[in-house]
Amino acid sequence: RMYMGMPVNCKTYQCVAGGPKLGFIEFVKDCKCLYESKSAISSLRNEQFHRLIASGAGSYIASYVLGIRDRHADNILIHRDGTLFHIDFGHVLGDTVTIDTHPFAITSSFKKQLGRKWPAFLDECIRAFMVLRRPDNAHKLIQFAVVAFSSLYPEHKVVEFLSKQLYMNRDIGKASLKIRKLIESAPNSYRTRFKNALHAVAVSMKG
Repeated sequence: RMYMGMPVNCKTYQCVAGGPKLGFIEFVKDCKCLYESKSAISSLRNEQFHRLIASGAGSYIASYVLGIRDRHADNILIHRDGTLFHIDFGHVLGDTVTIDTHPFAITSSFKKQLGRKWPAFLDECIRAFMVLRRPDNAHKLIQFAVVAFSSLYPEHKVVEFLSKQLYMNRDIGKASLKIRKLIESAPNSYRTRFKNALHAVAVSMKG
C-alpha cells in the first residue's frame, strides 16, 4: 500500500547472530525516540510527515499482529526522514512483561503531534491491517512466522496467536471496528503512561 506516495511498511536493519547469547545489530543514526516526539516531529516537512504516517501505520500494525510487547517510548524511534520504526524484540507473540503498555503503545504526545493528521494515521492503520488480514496474505504471514519463531514456540501456538490477532474468526466489518477501537483508545491508556513513567525513572537511576 501507499500513503501520499509513501510505502506503508516497516523499516528494517541488519541483525547478525554471533552465538546463543551474542549478536550484532546495525546502528541506525539520526534517530530520536518517541519520548522526544515533539522535537522529532515538529521539524518534519510535508513529505517526511507523510512518511511518518505511512511507516507508523506499518510498524504499529506489524507489532500488534506479531504480539511484540515490552513497548515503551525508548524502543520506538523516529528517523530524521520521518520514518517511525520499532526496535528491541525480546518479547513476541504476546509474551508480556509484568508492567506493559496498551497493545498499541501510541502515546498521547504522539497523537497530539500528529494533530489534524491523526484521523489519516488511524485510517492508514486500519487499511494496513485489512491488507494483512486478506486470506492469502494472512496464510503467508502465518507460515513465515511459524518458521521465524520455530526455535521459540511450537507451530500450533504461532498459528493460534496470529489467527487471533488477525481476527480470522470474525467478519471483515467486525475485525476492522475492533482494531479501530483499540487504536482510538491507545493514547489515553493508563498502562502506557505508567509504563513510560516507570521506564523513565529506571533509566534515570541507571545513568
